[in-house]
Amino acid sequence: DHAGAARAIKTNGRETMGVPTTAAIVIAVIAVVLAVPLSIPKHVFSEKVLADIARKAIPKGKGNATLIVQEVVASLRKEYGPWIIEQPEWMFNNAGGAMGTMLVLHASLSEYIIIFGSAIGTEGHTGRFLADDWFHILYGEQVSHFPFVLRRVLLSE
Repeated sequence: DHAGAARAIKTNGRETMGVPTTAAIVIAVIAVVLAVPLSIPKHVFSEKVLADIARKAIPKGKGNATLIVQEVVASLRKEYGPWIIEQPEWMFNNAGGAMGTMLVLHASLSEYIIIFGSAIGTEGHTGRFLADDWFHILYGEQVSHFPFVLRRVLLSE
């Protein structure tokens, strides 16, 4: 007999794993499913640091949206290094009717960093989330609303 090896049990002419082996596999899968998310930091980014990066990038860009975005990306790389995607690419986005382009700089199960923009404006909604949403306008403006407020709110840099 093989010491420590799973024994096969014959049932109706077929070999199957024994109950102890199946239970061990189920326990191992549950342990991995619980351990992996718990080992990943829940939040890498600080709301205060992100606000500071945005606030400092706006005057450095001198009204040029491209320069502002470049400054934000450079500052994020300096502050958060390996958490920022090395060579992000702009992609089209149409979520909730809000159409534009976005640059994904970080994405994980608990948070993401994107820069979203539209040169021609957009309509739609960004949604409501259970997660914290730290929103910084780098250039331009957005017409928005808040829950239970029946008038529009203009957000700008």
